[in-house]
Amino acid sequence: MSDPACVNTIQNQEEPEVDYVDYLEKPQSDPFKNLPKSTMNLSNCKNDYFIARENNENYFVEKFWQTFDKEGYSIHHGKYKYNDEFSPLAFIRRNVVTGIVQSMDSSVAHKNLFGVFKLYTNKQLECMFITRGAQMIHECVGDVIDSFEWTKLETETVDERKVISDFFGVEEMIYIEFYTRFV
Repeated sequence: MSDPACVNTIQNQEEPEVDYVDYLEKPQSDPFKNLPKSTMNLSNCKNDYFIARENNENYFVEKFWQTFDKEGYSIHHGKYKYNDEFSPLAFIRRNVVTGIVQSMDSSVAHKNLFGVFKLYTNKQLECMFITRGAQMIHECVGDVIDSFEWTKLETETVDERKVISDFFGVEEMIYIEFYTRFV
């Protein structure tokens, strides 16, 4: 039998008021809104990339450079700082990469970034991103920015363009364990 004093206490307790607005995702402000208008449309570049891919072409060999706006966009290469901590189990390494990609999921990032992650068989994770503006910014990639050592690539030299083209275009290589894009 239940204690009447206990039942009475439970019945008289009021539920705390919860402000459900705090639980809703707050809209992100666009940190790129004050940049000058670019001649390059990143969304069109993404579409052209996938069309070229369907035709077994590397969009970044030539077509990308015809539209690339070096004043409005920049390209950054990232090397993961914690490669030496990767698990010996492949599925756990892939889960780490998938988690990184999911943590970047925002409308601001999708609008202003295009990138590729490559996890190599030697357990080295690298990425490359085309981003609006001159630098990778926290508002766009979140805490991921702190997990990588970033290098801004020069897009004027033939050698750098080849590095960029190879990174974005070559995905069927023997030494790549896992490959994913952020679009």
